[in-house]
Amino acid sequence: MFEEKITFDKFIRWFLVAALIFAVFYVVNYLSHALLPFFIAWFIAYLLNPVVKFVQYKLRVKVRPIAVIITMLLVVTVISCVVFAIVPPMINQVEKLGDAANKYVLHTANGNRIMVMVREWIQEYLPQIRHYINSADFTATIKSSIPKLFSFLGQTASIVFSVIASFITLLYLFFILLDYERLAKN
Repeated sequence: MFEEKITFDKFIRWFLVAALIFAVFYVVNYLSHALLPFFIAWFIAYLLNPVVKFVQYKLRVKVRPIAVIITMLLVVTVISCVVFAIVPPMINQVEKLGDAANKYVLHTANGNRIMVMVREWIQEYLPQIRHYINSADFTATIKSSIPKLFSFLGQTASIVFSVIASFITLLYLFFILLDYERLAKN
């Protein structure tokens, strides 16, 4: 069925194609941190270009950068309205849940005695607590919790970098939308 002979020329071609595919995947993987915001911005620009065209041609905004800015402000306004429509009711419901839990603890579990009980427990076990703080177990606990603290700090830095990447994506989006018609024609 597939009894075609493999010549040296065909082997070299297939090898070069495979090497080229591998090189492309390697370069894309290596540059993925820089390319991802660009492709996200390109996709959003693809989605927003009709709105920019509408603002530019139907609303007769002569300058394209102003049409892009108006469109981006419109998108930010819509997203903000959606967030403001969703978040305050969520906060209200969480507050109601907290009030209900507080009422439950006060009326059901003899809640006014909880603080007194905690204070008595601390006074009763204060020597054991001091002994534990001075022991090797406490040192081991501290040693195991320090990496978690640094992990938390690393995650915080990751969030900051994500915000910066989002702003870079918005910058890409602005410039892609400026030249989208010219880029789409080519």
